[in-house]
Amino acid sequence: FTSVGGTARNRLAAINVATGGVDRTWNVGAGSTVRAMAVSGGRVYLGGEFATVKGQTRTRLARVDAITGDVDPTWTPTADDTVRALDVSPDGKRVYIGGDFIVVNGLSLQYRRLASLDASTGAPDASWRPNPDYPILAIAASDAYVYTGGGGGGNYLSAFKVDATLTTGSYTWRQRGDGDVQAVMIRGDKVYAGGHFVLLGGQDERFVAAADAVTGELDKGWTATTSGTHATTSPPSPASNGSSSTSATTSRCAGRSTTSPERPTVAWASSTGRPIGGPAAGPMSRKACNSPFTRW
Repeated sequence: FTSVGGTARNRLAAINVATGGVDRTWNVGAGSTVRAMAVSGGRVYLGGEFATVKGQTRTRLARVDAITGDVDPTWTPTADDTVRALDVSPDGKRVYIGGDFIVVNGLSLQYRRLASLDASTGAPDASWRPNPDYPILAIAASDAYVYTGGGGGGNYLSAFKVDATLTTGSYTWRQRGDGDVQAVMIRGDKVYAGGHFVLLGGQDERFVAAADAVTGELDKGWTATTSGTHATTSPPSPASNGSSSTSATTSRCAGRSTTSPERPTVAWASSTGRPIGGPAAGPMSRKACNSPFTRW
């Protein structure tokens, strides 16, 4: 986008959560697509396809002040290809990035598609290089694990220990889907995933799933289903009573786009997976791509 609510904003904007109005003092423009954001310690971390942020050279990664929007001159890591996901460790010391890249900071040592950066210096951790052979589309970090969603044939919901030495092919556990895993979030002792899958770990999960955060075992008692082409997950708000939320979004099937009509996001109880208010999402056929609309 180049404007929000009639205010010129190049791909980045701050929105007042109470009023929905654009913050007119926070004006940070990016030169190309921003695909990932995370906020920690009064700073906003950015990842994407851009080469500049607020007129300053930043190659697909940047950090800006959450209040002033000033670009941090001390944090200048780079990636040689798209950064699609990022998250900051709970202690604020590590920034985990995922995407299509192979080279980080121009170093000869490969950090293929997943890396752990020092939040102070931007330097990658040379002992943490799982090097997945598929694009990373989503990341959520806890004190003990980094959880990722993968695509491009590596349709995994995966967990990686944060304090281990990881080499190519390393992981703690993973569940494979029959489509991309496009979103992950952590709530208590569970990891929630949303995406373009119907099956995950061989189970019928219909675009959203919950797994044990330590073992990766899928929660068969969490029975949320969606209708639509794929689902994304959002962290629960303080007023959500521990619920997760999901919504079907635009997808591309057999070379054409399919979108759902206007509809509200559905909130799911994190304990049971059952919808909280709003329309109930019915079961969906695997032939969803044959319909021009998703069903709500």
